[in-house]
Amino acid sequence: MFKKNFYQTHLSEGQWSYINKVFFENDCRHRKYSLRSIFEAVMYVVVSGCQWRMLPHDLPK
Repeated sequence: MFKKNFYQTHLSEGQWSYINKVFFENDCRHRKYSLRSIFEAVMYVVVSGCQWRMLPHDLPK
């Protein structure tokens, strides 16, 4: 089974449920990547200061 690496910027279930409820409650679009993984990738870029193209490979493109 694929094991996902966890970074300090990954969200707990409680944090994600709050963000999802506040920002994405009525969003029903189908996406290639989950909003949670996109949000966590953006948080990784903000905290680490790296460029988007230098994200680890287990985060979305």
